[in-house]
Amino acid sequence: MKVSTPLRRSGLLKTLTVVACLAVACAGASLQATGRQPARIASVAVVNTAAIVPTNVTVGLADPMLGFLSDADLNRQLDLMVSIGVTSLRIDVPWVAVQPTRFGGYDWSKADRVINAAAARGIGVLGILGQPPAWAAAPGTPELSGRPASATAFAQYARAVATRYRGKISAYEIWNEPNMLSFYKPYPDPVGYTALLRAAYPAIKAADRNAIVVGGVLAAAVDTSYSVDPVTFVQRMYAAGAKPYFDALSYHPYQHGLKFSEGGPWVDAPLNQGLRIRQLMIDYGDAGKKIWASEYGVPTALQDEATQAAFIADLISTWRTVDFTGPMFVYTMRDKLTGSTDPEDTFGIFRSDWTAKLAVDVIRQAVGGSPAAIAMVTRAVLGDAGAGTVAEPVPSVPTLLREALTAAVSAIVRVVADVVTRVVATVTRFVPPPAAPAPAPAPTAERVVAASDTRRAVEPEAVAPVQAPREASNDDPEPEAPRKSRDKTSTWGSHTTQEPETLAEPAADTTTPDAEAPRSTDDDPAPDAPDTEAAGKSDSDDSGSDSGDGAA
Repeated sequence: MKVSTPLRRSGLLKTLTVVACLAVACAGASLQATGRQPARIASVAVVNTAAIVPTNVTVGLADPMLGFLSDADLNRQLDLMVSIGVTSLRIDVPWVAVQPTRFGGYDWSKADRVINAAAARGIGVLGILGQPPAWAAAPGTPELSGRPASATAFAQYARAVATRYRGKISAYEIWNEPNMLSFYKPYPDPVGYTALLRAAYPAIKAADRNAIVVGGVLAAAVDTSYSVDPVTFVQRMYAAGAKPYFDALSYHPYQHGLKFSEGGPWVDAPLNQGLRIRQLMIDYGDAGKKIWASEYGVPTALQDEATQAAFIADLISTWRTVDFTGPMFVYTMRDKLTGSTDPEDTFGIFRSDWTAKLAVDVIRQAVGGSPAAIAMVTRAVLGDAGAGTVAEPVPSVPTLLREALTAAVSAIVRVVADVVTRVVATVTRFVPPPAAPAPAPAPTAERVVAASDTRRAVEPEAVAPVQAPREASNDDPEPEAPRKSRDKTSTWGSHTTQEPETLAEPAADTTTPDAEAPRSTDDDPAPDAPDTEAAGKSDSDDSGSDSGDGAA
C-alpha cells in the first residue's frame, strides 16, 4: 500500500519527538550525576505587530503630523485610534528626517518614536517614502518637494527604511501625489517617477519580501499647468515600464463639494477617474492588483460636520461595492485648529480639543466591515443618509459646466420626445384611417393603343460599355484594416464608464521635398475626407488634492 506524504511526515515527526525526549532525559541524568546545573535559555521578546489587511474592509487613518506631537499627545492619539477600532495608520517616513546629511549616516530617532509606538499597539503602518533633504534633491529644486537627483540614492534610503522596520511597516508608498507640482518639482513627470519605482521596488523587496509596494499615490486632479490628470499619469507610467515595480496603485479621491458616489455625470470626477485607472490596469494585464484610497477627507471649514460624516460614509460604502479596491485611509485624526477658516486646519474626525465629530461613529462602525451598519449609523446619527448640503460643481470649471449642460439638454430632449410620442398616439386613436384608393379603371382598346404609341416614342437609354477589370498596381493604396471596436467597460456599483479611445500617433511624413505635387484636373473625383478621431480635455480647476502632508 502506498503511504501518503502526510502520513509519512506524521510518522517521522513522532520518531523525532521520541528521540528528542530521550536525549533530554539522558542529558538531565548526566548533569545531575556530575552536579552541574543546565544552562538557562535566554528569553527572546517577540513583538506581534499588526499587518495591514490589503482589502477594502480595512479603514485606516492618515496622519502625517504624528511626528510633530509630544510624547503625551502621540500616545493619547494612538490610544484613541485603537479605542474606535482603527488599527491601520498612514504616516510619513521622511528622507529629510532619517538622512539629513549625505555622509552623516542615518538618524532613526524621530521615526522610531512613532513607528515603535504604533507597533506596541498592534497598529499596521503604511509608510510614505519621499521628502528628500536638500543634498538629495535635484539641482534647482527645494528639499521636501524636489525630485531626487539620483534614483539610486533614493533606493538606498528606501532599503535602509525597509531593513530597519521589517515587520513593523506593512506597506510602502513611493512618494506622495507626484502628479502635483506642489509635491514634485520642477514639474510632474511620470517617466521620472517610474524611474524611482524601478529603483525602489527591488531595494524594498530585498530588505522585506513581505512588504507591499504601492505606486502612483496620485491626487484626483485635472490637466493644468501645475497638475496632471491621474489617468494620464498612470498611462504614462505603464508606457515607461512601471508594471513590474508595484504591487498596488493608490489615489486620493478628494472632492469636497460632491459625494464620491455622485460623480457619475462628470468625466473628471474621482469616481470616473478611478474607473478609468482600473480600465488601464486591465488593459495592461494588471487586473489582479488593487487600487487603494490612501487619503480622503472633508474639511469642516467648507462643510458642516454632518456633511463630513455623510461624505466619508458614502466613500466607504461605495468603495466596498467592487472587488478591485484595497484599503482606504481617512485624512485625518484631529483638527489642527477647530473653527479655523483654513480648510487645512479642519480635516480631523476629532476636534482640536479631542472631542469627537459625527464622523467618528461612522468610522467606528466601518471598521466592523458592515455596509448595513454604516448606513444605520448614518441614518441614526445624521438623521438622513444624504444629510448635509451637497454643493453644486464649481461654476468656473468648463468641463463640469459642459457635462452638466449636456445632461440637462439630454433630459429635456427625452421628456419632449416622450410627450410627442404620447400626443401622436392619442391623436391617431381618434382620427379615422384614410380611405382606400379607388381601383384603376379597366383598360380599353383606346388606352392600350395610346400606351403602345407612348412606349414607341421614348428613346432608349444609352448603356455604358462594360470595362475590363484593371490589373492591380504596386502604386495602389493598401486596403484599410477594419477597426476594432472598444467596448470594454468598467463598473463601480451602478455606474459604468466607457474607456475613451487612445489617439493614434500621427503617421510619419514621407513626402519627398523635391517631388512635384500631383496635378489635379476637373475630372478627378474629390478626395474623401479623412476619418479622423479627436479627443480633448478642457482645462479646469484643480478640484482634487488637499492632502495636507507635512514633513515629520
